[in-house]
Amino acid sequence: DWGVSKEGVPAEGEGGKSDVESLMGVISKGVPAGGVGGKYTDFGRDFTAQAIIDAVREEAKGNINKFHEFKPEYERNLDTITFFGTTGWIASTQVNILKVLPPYTQVTYFSDGEGQLSAFLRDLPAGFSVDRITPVWVPRNEPLTGWAQDYTEGDDRVQILPLTYLGGAAKPLPNPENNFLHVLEKQMGTEIRCIPVQFGGGNVFLARNNGGELLLLIGASDYLATKASYQELGREISEEEFKAILKDAFFVDRAVIVGRRYDNGNLMRQNIKMFHIDQIMLPIADGWVAMPDIISLEPGATYDSLGEKLKKAKLDQAYQESELVKRYGISDTADAESISDPQKRERFTREHKELKRKFADITENLMADMDALPLRDDISHFRKLMEENGFSILPIKTDSKHMGRYQSYTNGIIFKDKLTGKKTMLMPFFPDTLPDYPGQQVSYKMEGLNLENKKIFESFGISVIPVEDYAFRQRGNLHCISLFAANEPLPQSCSVS
Repeated sequence: DWGVSKEGVPAEGEGGKSDVESLMGVISKGVPAGGVGGKYTDFGRDFTAQAIIDAVREEAKGNINKFHEFKPEYERNLDTITFFGTTGWIASTQVNILKVLPPYTQVTYFSDGEGQLSAFLRDLPAGFSVDRITPVWVPRNEPLTGWAQDYTEGDDRVQILPLTYLGGAAKPLPNPENNFLHVLEKQMGTEIRCIPVQFGGGNVFLARNNGGELLLLIGASDYLATKASYQELGREISEEEFKAILKDAFFVDRAVIVGRRYDNGNLMRQNIKMFHIDQIMLPIADGWVAMPDIISLEPGATYDSLGEKLKKAKLDQAYQESELVKRYGISDTADAESISDPQKRERFTREHKELKRKFADITENLMADMDALPLRDDISHFRKLMEENGFSILPIKTDSKHMGRYQSYTNGIIFKDKLTGKKTMLMPFFPDTLPDYPGQQVSYKMEGLNLENKKIFESFGISVIPVEDYAFRQRGNLHCISLFAANEPLPQSCSVS
């Protein structure tokens, strides 16, 4: 029983306002909720933040007995998917998702104006009916980003709103950058329940283990962000209290923090390459989680062993370059102009370029492997943690380069297709090479890791629909840019004309 804080400002706040949205409006002296904009003219920042936390704690406490069944993503039908207005690589990936959605899936689109919505409608795939689009309007001054998954967690009936938006970095109270989501209550009828902890939706999964327990899995960085926010205000929140709040909010059997610990028992912050757990895991069925093996790393690889390989590669390159210049009768690779025969000079230049490219690739791969060593150790630890909590692992494949580029095969969209009755996954797939310059087209081929992982998921009985993912260039994938709804969505409250 985590209770209601007795520290700081009384929970009912200024003027007896216990509703969080109303409180934000009062604090900002008439500015609509969600539009505080950093103007704290009548109250100090700390006072305001204390009031918000106390109000949210009271609200969350009042919701403990209001049961709602939250389902794991793999049990949902993808009746609705939600995107936030954006541009660039994320917007292009949104369009790719639209191309392969089941015909019954409705799309909710958060937009800060007609221009943004018009751009989205203009890019709809051929044959995609605008009748499937429901716009949700948010104020223009809101910090809307394309990372829809990171703002909240829930379904069409109830959304659980954290203290602040954690996209990119923790946003300090009292300007949480997620308050605009209260428009869902007014425009869609979705109940918003606020809780006094921070989380990013991509760092949260619901899943049942082999014993039938419904667990909430949450990355360690979210607890650490919450703890830091509390400590800035002279408060403390323990891991147990943090987990209890989440347990009560999502009506799960227990919450599990996914993270490693220092020798003193304190949690470590998540590696930047797996800043959210959806980068390295995906619950796919009761008792099953897909997690990657970094196949480019040899068993037992260490910084020292890779460093020795790097030194050897440099020596090999120097030796092969020396042999090359001897063969062409010149003193140095920079002395190509001394080769009088133009055809011979051209051959030398071509061979030297190929030699440099070969060793550049070797060096790049070894450097990527060195960067991936801590990721390998983290994934190994997390696999053991999942097994200890009653899950079996479906091993999928990745390599150091994919990890380094934020190309995650677990960052997909899994659901049960209502038309086929089959578990289905929109699986991101990626190009093997990156563009050499902005705007250069790269090819997406169903081969290599793309094909291997498609086959692995299919071997588990999942119908896989590949989706070209461009969002990785902004450090996310399909799951990061989407919100998913439960079965039986509410009727649309407005339509696109």
